Amino acid sequence: MQDTKISIIVTCFNHEKYITTAIESIIAQTYKNWELFVVDDGSIDNSQKKIIIYAEKYDNIHFLHHENFANKKLRKTLELGLNSVNDEYIAFLEGDDYWENTYLEEKIKIINDNPGISILFNEINLVGDEKKVAERLEYTNVNKENWYKNIGFIFLKKNIIPTFSCVLIKKSKLLECDFNTPFDAYLDWWLWVQICCQNKAYFLTKKLTNWRQHKESYSHNINVPKNFYIQIIKLFQKTYAFSRLSLYKRLLMYLYILNLRLSLNKKLDKILRSLFRTIDDSLFSLLS
Repeated sequence: MQDTKISIIVTCFNHEKYITTAIESIIAQTYKNWELFVVDDGSIDNSQKKIIIYAEKYDNIHFLHHENFANKKLRKTLELGLNSVNDEYIAFLEGDDYWENTYLEEKIKIINDNPGISILFNEINLVGDEKKVAERLEYTNVNKENWYKNIGFIFLKKNIIPTFSCVLIKKSKLLECDFNTPFDAYLDWWLWVQICCQNKAYFLTKKLTNWRQHKESYSHNINVPKNFYIQIIKLFQKTYAFSRLSLYKRLLMYLYILNLRLSLNKKLDKILRSLFRTIDDSLFSLLS
């Protein structure tokens, strides 16, 4: 089990209050075959100094930054990390979050038992500001029985993977994605639509990630643009190659998406599923 080496990418922007806790949670992992790349996105606090201390002390911890220590936002920061790793699997941890010490061990067990998995994510534990925690409680109320049904379609309604910090993924599958999101703050949502529509996903029902809620959090301070949902649907259409479907099948699919997006009617959902199964087993398989 220890033969599988994991590359870990930690993204950091002004996380001097939290970055030490994040890195220490990695060092404390019961699974030891990992290499850490901490990518700083132009922090103007003491984050970089704290990261450098670890990079100088440990051979398997590396400090990365943009040219001239510039701030280039999430996509460029993530790409810098991806260009530096060589291992098959990548785990992510945001600089203000932290893992339970069995995080990697638990996930390696899943990977070894299920070699076809491309993306593996887990339940989260909300920590930090009580008001912000209360606003995010929906992410801890997961219907586990129905999690795998229509997983690609679920992303048309909302992002069901709340943070990069709970994701372990095959690097090859991530590199196949289009990173040109129209909205940088929701790059994760943009990527998960592409990956979960075409690859096997696994949800681990253990709270191995501590997702910190605080007022300075990137996603807390940015509202989703109204047209982002439209862009997600367009991406979904492209991923599933809708143009290959007949007009009738496309109309059914659009109706299904509309029903899912607006939560119009459960009976309509069942009727559409039945129609899909009747007219084309391969089309219905998209919804299974």
